[in-house]
Amino acid sequence: WLRGYESEPQAIEEELNEIKENIELHNTISNNSWRVLFTDRDLFARLWRVALLQFMAQMCGATAMKYYLPANFIALGLGKQISLLASGIESSLKVGCTIIESLIIDRVGRRGTLLLGSIIMAVALLVCVHHHHWKKRDRHQG
Repeated sequence: WLRGYESEPQAIEEELNEIKENIELHNTISNNSWRVLFTDRDLFARLWRVALLQFMAQMCGATAMKYYLPANFIALGLGKQISLLASGIESSLKVGCTIIESLIIDRVGRRGTLLLGSIIMAVALLVCVHHHHWKKRDRHQG
């Protein structure tokens, strides 16, 4: 009745069987698929790399910076309109840089760029921590 196949019940049966098969396939895949991430050595290697990459992306503060960028520009003394304009320019530049970055990754390879980027991020985080530690130490001594 819904499909207009009142005179062709076999078409309804075929569609119903296809829906049942898709549900069964989905159930078997969803019950087993997440376990493969931990049992397949290659997939597990990818999993921990992705988790490390996501952790480092969060620790570098890029997403928080992006979220608070207009407020940071205002805190630096820019007006509200200029801070919003600067944030828009930053977002536009980020799109362009992402395209350039993708081209570099395609040419150089993912592993090398991931390793280099991870090293640079780790060094940058160590410099920030070191700088913060000495700045805090100087405040307590001075």
